[in-house]
Amino acid sequence: MTKEDLQQIAELLQPIHEELAELRTDVRHTRMLIEKQEHNVQLIAEQYTDIAEKLDKANDRAAQLDDMRTRLRTLETVVMNHTAAIKELRKAE
Repeated sequence: MTKEDLQQIAELLQPIHEELAELRTDVRHTRMLIEKQEHNVQLIAEQYTDIAEKLDKANDRAAQLDDMRTRLRTLETVVMNHTAAIKELRKAE
């Protein structure tokens, strides 16, 4: 091969080299974006854990409130029954 042949080959390869350089830049940029997204996903996962724990506590509190409401209704019923019984006893005197 002559020097001219090598020069022509180099000229033919030049656009490929330029495109390859652009692709490398794109790959670097894509890697940076992926790393940033991985970090964001990690933050979301950490926040999800905190939120899930708070939700569990809230559900426990809601269950406790439901239990207290049931007990309160029972107490109200007992008080009403006792009040009625006391009234009946007073009438009987």
